[in-house]
Formats: sequence, C-alpha cells, structure tokens
Amino acid sequence: MGIDNANNIEKSYGPIDFPDPIISFGYNEIQFESKLTFAEKSYAIMGLVFLFIPILIMHSLWFTIIFGSIHLYYVYELIISVDVVKIDFLNKEIQISNPNFLVTSIRKILNRPIEIPFHKIHSFKNYTRKSNWMKNRPNILVVKSIDHSPINLAKFRFEKDSRTMAELLNLYVIGKARIIE
Repeated sequence: MGIDNANNIEKSYGPIDFPDPIISFGYNEIQFESKLTFAEKSYAIMGLVFLFIPILIMHSLWFTIIFGSIHLYYVYELIISVDVVKIDFLNKEIQISNPNFLVTSIRKILNRPIEIPFHKIHSFKNYTRKSNWMKNRPNILVVKSIDHSPINLAKFRFEKDSRTMAELLNLYVIGKARIIE
C-alpha cells in the first residue's frame, strides 16, 4: 500500500471553510471544481439576449461588434472558470476537463494541455490579480509546466488559501518545498 499524498495534503492544509473552489480529496487524488454564481449565469444569458440591442437602437454595426466581442470574452472566461482539475498521484498527472465538451475539443485543437504529467511540471504558484472598484480579483493557483505557459488550476478568494495549496503541491508533487514569492 502506497503513501496517500492527497491525505497528507488534506491534513497539512487544514479545514476548508470556503465554498469556492470546491476541493475534494480522494485516495491519492485532489479535485478542484468551481461553480458559477446566479449573477454570473444571469449576466451571461442576458448578455446574449441583449447583444443585438445596440444595433437596433444605435444602428451601429461596429458598436455591436465591439460590445459582442467584449461579452463573448467574458462568457469565455466564465466557461473556463468551471474547469474540473484533478491531480492524480497514482498516475502522476494533472487532468483538466470542462463540463462543456466543446471547450475540451477546442483545447485539443489549439494544443492546450488537458493532461500534464508530473515530470513536466516546473512549479505551482499563486498569482494575485489587482482588484479594482468594480470587481474583486481572485488569487489564482497556477501550474507552470516546462513546455506550456502557466495554466490556471483554481481561483481562491484569499491569498493565504492559494499560497498554502501552492506550497503543499510543490512539496508533494515536485518534491521540493518552495517559498512562493
């Protein structure tokens, strides 16, 4: 019987007292999953409905294209934020999937990784995005791989939670305790 690294991380991390991301620990696997709030779902759906209002009111195709592009980017960010990330210690890989099968298909076409072996991981880090008056920006747990740009794993509300998870993953996945700067 092998060592249960996920259990060790769960014990070191301590109690999880936040609802998003949903972190579940299994035998030698950790899963991160996020859910959209009602406001985010409403905005995405209502934005698609109101997408053609600028063309009706202003009779401006360019304004509609600009407004539509901004809205589609926001919807893309929402769809990407519901990724399910599974860190599998038995197979020694990270698996990234999305409930929307089109996102996974697009990732395959664009050569974005959906499986990252542990031996290709350079480090785990916490990226803190600056907040502005409109939106509180989350702390993002990312994995830096040798052959791809950093990949978002989960969004945390507080820096302490993301930083602690990054340090524990560096210790148990890479085998080196790294101080996250």
